[in-house]
Amino acid sequence: MQKKLRNYFIGDFLNRTDDVFEQARIIMLYRFCIMFFFIFLIPLSADFALGYEKAIPLHLFDGIMLLIFPFIIRQLKNLDKSINLFFAIIFFTSFAATAMLNAEKLNMVGAAWNMFFIMLSALLQRGAARMLYCFFFGWLPMVYVILNEHFQGAFTWHWFVQQGAEDPPVFLLFIPIILGVFAVWSHTSTIEKAKATITSQKLLLEEKNKSI
Repeated sequence: MQKKLRNYFIGDFLNRTDDVFEQARIIMLYRFCIMFFFIFLIPLSADFALGYEKAIPLHLFDGIMLLIFPFIIRQLKNLDKSINLFFAIIFFTSFAATAMLNAEKLNMVGAAWNMFFIMLSALLQRGAARMLYCFFFGWLPMVYVILNEHFQGAFTWHWFVQQGAEDPPVFLLFIPIILGVFAVWSHTSTIEKAKATITSQKLLLEEKNKSI
């Protein structure tokens, strides 16, 4: 069942290219869409448990976008556009979460999420898009909080802020940490498989040349 779903959503991408590294990127993107959806059930559950009424729609939107994003990938039929759209959504939702949940004080949970997305951009994006996210857009949520704290909340959208969410539960810090470990493992394993595939293809080609 899992293999059928993967083939349905990204099978065309995998069949259109023989570049094993490109195949690795699309597999990673697909994996993270699925994994993020289940991971985001944790903060959504915490919102209900802690009574964060303003945060519920935001995290619910995140979950819905992650659920439908495999369909977006299938529709776009362009790997770089799919990945860049993924990070565009991440940037806007990340900035919104920062403005809502820790607008005036930089906490470890928010910082960990920002660092994780920067690392993920370095693994998935390429070219100018990766440079822009890793060195500019990825840092904007934290820069916003630091400047807002320095100017004593001058940039706070009070109507948007979720009261009581300034100090999130410590256990939420483990989510971006676990995802970061998974990202590195997934990237390393897919690259190793790609290299093994290339080596196997070279050996097969050499044997054919010898036969000829």
